[in-house]
Amino acid sequence: MPMAPRVAAGDEKILEGSYRLVKRVLPSGKEVKYPDIVGFMTYTKTERNFNIMWKDGKGSPVSLSLIVKYTLSGGKYCEKPVYWMQNNMGLPGISYEWPKERRRAPRWRPTTPSTSFDVPGEPERMRFTREGFVATAKDMWTDTWKRVE
Repeated sequence: MPMAPRVAAGDEKILEGSYRLVKRVLPSGKEVKYPDIVGFMTYTKTERNFNIMWKDGKGSPVSLSLIVKYTLSGGKYCEKPVYWMQNNMGLPGISYEWPKERRRAPRWRPTTPSTSFDVPGEPERMRFTREGFVATAKDMWTDTWKRVE
């Protein structure tokens, strides 16, 4: 059985930066863009800050804001919760309780010329390039994010 790829020192630099959500494509093929969906995310060398808001089928706002510390070591991407706030995601109203399933640590899967991995406890697979990243949640959505200065 082949060994899992290893992350070389400095590979995490491809993550570092700020990203703006450009569009979300739903399974039907419908594209959702600003102002119906807004997202911004920043990766530093050790932390990730993520904010997103969209409207549900009734026009009510749905949002998620989180801050995590992350590590990229030994072929694994891991996150440790710092702050979590969700609004109207599955339950009505605001919740600050961090979902238990987010504590898993999936394998880091480097590819060339991009880097891909699953986000712990989230349905997305993220694929990073120098221009930004694409987050795909099977049968739910595909989000396209652009790196910003």
